[in-house]
Amino acid sequence: MAAVLAPDLPHTEVEEGQEEEDFWTSFDGGKTEYSSLKELGFAPGFQPRLFQLSNASGYMTMKEIFNYQQEDLNNNDVMILDAYKTIYVWIGRQSNNTEKRNAMKKVDAYMSGLQDGRKPGDSQIVEVDPCGEPPAFQTHFPEWEDEVAAKWLEDDPYTALQKKMQAERELEVAQL
Repeated sequence: MAAVLAPDLPHTEVEEGQEEEDFWTSFDGGKTEYSSLKELGFAPGFQPRLFQLSNASGYMTMKEIFNYQQEDLNNNDVMILDAYKTIYVWIGRQSNNTEKRNAMKKVDAYMSGLQDGRKPGDSQIVEVDPCGEPPAFQTHFPEWEDEVAAKWLEDDPYTALQKKMQAERELEVAQL
């Protein structure tokens, strides 16, 4: 790509893992843990797919999210990321018991219906908690930001208000 993007500039090919330290210092933050495409194990032409599991409508639904990004991970639901060799089940902190209980059934049904040559059991299933995402999961989201992920650990506004009111009551009682 260097010859295409900057044909007039000199370039050097370096094998992955053999980079010099100054290569990594040119990136903001330097070298961090990452997953290489070799580890992802995709079939040619495969595109990862993200699904949202929810029973907010009264029925358990599994809806695909196209052109997804990190902000599409909904803390109120269970999300499924099909990364070919690995199916990630991301369990939002605010997801309810019905969604959690039915997630594996939906994954099994999804895997049974695949027509891309995979069979049930060909892919490992990995449960993921918010802010516990492994680098191989994060790789599938352009521009992953830890600051966005940290918001998943915050209380929802209703719970935060309840905690604040409880603390104020306790303070009033302590002052009596």
